[in-house]
Amino acid sequence: MKVAEIPALTGLRFVAAFSILLGHTVEWTSPFTTDTPIIHITAISIYGMPLFFVLSGFVIHLNYARLFQKQPFPVAMGDFLIARFARLYPLYLFFSYSA
Repeated sequence: MKVAEIPALTGLRFVAAFSILLGHTVEWTSPFTTDTPIIHITAISIYGMPLFFVLSGFVIHLNYARLFQKQPFPVAMGDFLIARFARLYPLYLFFSYSA
């Protein structure tokens, strides 16, 4: 069953992902080795990472809560694990063995 999109959640996910991207990019591309103001922008990742993890947990709950409400726990847990495995591990396996 499709859950309606929440625009505010999409905006927060963008802010979280962009802050992580910005922090990694600045640290990776800046040639500075001393304590310069540009390096301090990498601290934005400190806020983006926990926000992204919290939002991911919320989205997982939003998508799978009905599954656990309508089915017995062992069946719902099996369906949940199969769905998470099918979503995450094929890409992980592809990139870990193709290198």
